[in-house]
Amino acid sequence: MRPALLAAPRLLLAALVVLACCLPAGWAPRAAAGEESAPAAAAADEGASGAEGDEPGTAPGSPDGGVPQEDAGGLDEDALSSGADGAAPEPPSDNAAAPEPAVGSEQHGEEDRVAGAALYVSSAGSDADGDGTREKPLATLAQAVQRADAGSQAQIVVMDDLQAAATAVVGGKDVVVRGEPDASGAAPTVVAGAADVFSVATGSLKLEGIVIDGASVPADHRVATVTGEGGSLTLGLGATVRNWSAVGTAGAVRVRANAGRSPCSTAAR
Repeated sequence: MRPALLAAPRLLLAALVVLACCLPAGWAPRAAAGEESAPAAAAADEGASGAEGDEPGTAPGSPDGGVPQEDAGGLDEDALSSGADGAAPEPPSDNAAAPEPAVGSEQHGEEDRVAGAALYVSSAGSDADGDGTREKPLATLAQAVQRADAGSQAQIVVMDDLQAAATAVVGGKDVVVRGEPDASGAAPTVVAGAADVFSVATGSLKLEGIVIDGASVPADHRVATVTGEGGSLTLGLGATVRNWSAVGTAGAVRVRANAGRSPCSTAAR
């Protein structure tokens, strides 16, 4: 009887070994109803603790309830530095509008005449709005001589026929007045009024390619009155004086020499 009892455990052990060899790999005994395996229970407990620490609207699993460290490190820096509305700042455009140029001091917007450039005079010009350029000429010789640069020989161009109602005061400037011929080649005419056309003191006046017409008016007027020491009047190429009927002792030109000093002079060239 004893040998049989001793053989029973051995047979049971051999049967278990044979059974184990026949089972598929990874097989585990099924847990009884209502029971969970130890690994599953641990995972459930870990998930529950994480859910209790998270705030609504935050990613789970973060120590402070916010974005996990590994995710935060991968965010775009531009997104983090964007404005309050979440939009990334726009880069500066290459086509940005250039600043408006500063407004000049000219009331009428005309460009300044280049210093030393010729001054233009026309019957269609304006002493108020003109700047003396060809595009915006002045209206009178008096205004042109007044605006002429001192210290250098000023050029005044007469573009068409004019009426000389007021005297152009040359003073001590050096001025050349020349006419611009029309399409037929005729020189422009300046018709004198009741006053002298020019007055010269210590400066000089030269007329070229222009007609000074007295209109046969019997008045005490002159083409020019030269009064200063060293002052001069020159009738240059193409200058013509006609129809002069001055009243008084002088004719078309009056020259007054200062006593005891060198006389002023006139010349025709």
